[in-house]
Amino acid sequence: MDLVDACGASVKSDAVASDAELRAATPRAVMKRQDSVGKRVSASKTKHTYSFAIGSRLHEVIVDLSKWSGKRTLTVDGERVQGFKRSHSITLPGAHTLDVRVESKLYRGVRPALYVDGTKFKRLPLHRGRRASEPPPSREPEPLQITKGRLLASVQRRAAIASIVPETLHERTLEVIHQASEDGYDLDRALQKFDGRTPVVVVVEACGEVFGCFLGRVPTVNGRRRIDVGLFCGERAFPLVARPDSGFINCKRTQSYLAVGLDAATGGAAFRIDADLAAGWSDASEPFGSPRLHGLEEGDFSVDDAEVYALRPLW
Repeated sequence: MDLVDACGASVKSDAVASDAELRAATPRAVMKRQDSVGKRVSASKTKHTYSFAIGSRLHEVIVDLSKWSGKRTLTVDGERVQGFKRSHSITLPGAHTLDVRVESKLYRGVRPALYVDGTKFKRLPLHRGRRASEPPPSREPEPLQITKGRLLASVQRRAAIASIVPETLHERTLEVIHQASEDGYDLDRALQKFDGRTPVVVVVEACGEVFGCFLGRVPTVNGRRRIDVGLFCGERAFPLVARPDSGFINCKRTQSYLAVGLDAATGGAAFRIDADLAAGWSDASEPFGSPRLHGLEEGDFSVDDAEVYALRPLW
């Protein structure tokens, strides 16, 4: 399948792109109108088609809904998803996340909703005027806005986070959801406040520095996921590599800890925080090209305070 831009140039959707290029690419909707995706097939059936580009790759998602029988089918890039009922989540090449959900809307009935990297389809930037494989013009992102929070009040820290998160999240606002010193030192309680789609920033204050991690979405308990994440630490070390060249980074959440950048050889992690938010661990991370996130000789550290932020849409 070819992807044709507004200038008429043809781009092969199956062009070979490196994993690093795909990770750096911004998902863009490929539609004349991003909200015109529903088509009535019959009196009781509707077909919803979503097309979007990530780098040189074109993706197509089709959701068929039957009003009377309640049957729902999902097709992603030509492959039927078996057993689809209400939701389905997958990781696309380049570690981009795709979530498809069927939601009930007041006065509008049942409709599908599609999210790429946590951003709803109709809010994706529209692909027009250049090849999908071309990156957007390089510029320093503006510091993220913030509604509450102490540890990320610094403009420099919020600018560093903006350089780490995907471009689709640059227009979002940091909102502190849980502050350990006020809401309790309990990581599980903090992460339970998230819906599984909202991007998360976990920040700790330890050893006189502020550091932590970014997650595209909260992993489930006892679940290990291969995801693409960015790490950041105190202002003197900003910015760290946001998207490592060595592929996926392991993230694991258990009843005891949350860890990012797990190292199978040593058992360490680029960033690990205990469930009681009292202590953690940080090792130098070769994939991220990052040093230990604090200045101590040993990897473990004691937490003075911790904050968990959600990245909310501005509107």
